[in-house]
Amino acid sequence: MITAFLDKLHSPKRGILLDAMRIILYIVSLFYRLVMYIRNSLFESYIKWGANMPTKLFKIKIYEPNAKVISIGNIVAGGTGKTPLTLLVGKKLLETNKSLAILSRGYKAKMENAKQGPQIICDGNGPLKTADECGDEPYLMSRSLPKALFYVGKNRVEAAKLAIEAGADTLLLDDGMQYRSLHRDHDIVVIDARDPFGRDHFLPRGFLREHPRALSRASLIIVNHASSENIFQKLKEKVGVWSDAPVVGVTPQYIETLSLDEKTKLDIKEKKVLAFCGIAKPKYFFELLEKQGVEVVSREVLPDHEKASKSFLIKAMQKAKALKADCILCTEKDAVKINSNEPFSQTIGYVKIKLVVTYGKEVFEKAISKMV
Repeated sequence: MITAFLDKLHSPKRGILLDAMRIILYIVSLFYRLVMYIRNSLFESYIKWGANMPTKLFKIKIYEPNAKVISIGNIVAGGTGKTPLTLLVGKKLLETNKSLAILSRGYKAKMENAKQGPQIICDGNGPLKTADECGDEPYLMSRSLPKALFYVGKNRVEAAKLAIEAGADTLLLDDGMQYRSLHRDHDIVVIDARDPFGRDHFLPRGFLREHPRALSRASLIIVNHASSENIFQKLKEKVGVWSDAPVVGVTPQYIETLSLDEKTKLDIKEKKVLAFCGIAKPKYFFELLEKQGVEVVSREVLPDHEKASKSFLIKAMQKAKALKADCILCTEKDAVKINSNEPFSQTIGYVKIKLVVTYGKEVFEKAISKMV
């Protein structure tokens, strides 16, 4: 929804209201940019001077844990593919027999700001909490990487301490690029090939969280949705202006479609479906379905991270029936928040995907091996 609004602002359309919004949001974005510049300057000062930094009045501190820390993040807000990339990197790290712990904020989850601080949601044997408690993405990741320890909470410094006490020697910091209070040995930065620099404006005029020069902190840059070599090479040149880090191209790959209870594999080719999702860039999901030969008869969009309520699902089933859809499909991120034991009148399934390295596979393998 926010993406659709910004699409209008960046369209050639003119009008008093649109022009006024462009100006107002641009002015606000200048303040955001200034705040981020000052914040990053203070952290850079701490890295240079440590506890003896000249600006002691600012409570800036970086905790350096007794473990390897790898951060996965981006310089724009939402929708670049951090979650599937975390799964890809996490799987590689587990293959090296590292004692891995993943640290996540748990955005918009009950546990994000829990009074007791960060909590463990996976002890190496699968999820211990529900998606409602720990968040859709942490639950999905803990289910996909059950052998990893997983901690959720806003304070990732405390989460790191808990993970190390539990025996972790490698920490994977989910969405950690801007969380500079925790030292990291490596920053893996993911950018979207279709919109690498967030409409070229800072929040809220665009999606930039940091200036592209922040890519200079990266150890590895991942270009998501690198659908062709030409696109990948163009993006490689763009990021090369700001960083000397190796660049790798990846793309989402369809795996399969399962029923909510995961007992049935669904054949969706040439089927009519009502599709819904609550992700940052819903058009990517609908495009993926169409590439599998699916006829999407209706597209229903929820705000990012929002749970599909019972009333929403009832309306969706009624609409699907009226449109003679064969089934209802959503993303795995949406599916983990739905009670699969509900007696639904229509088949609801979810689509499983994974990231695959399409350009620079050897570069990727070499970069990850250096990190461990």
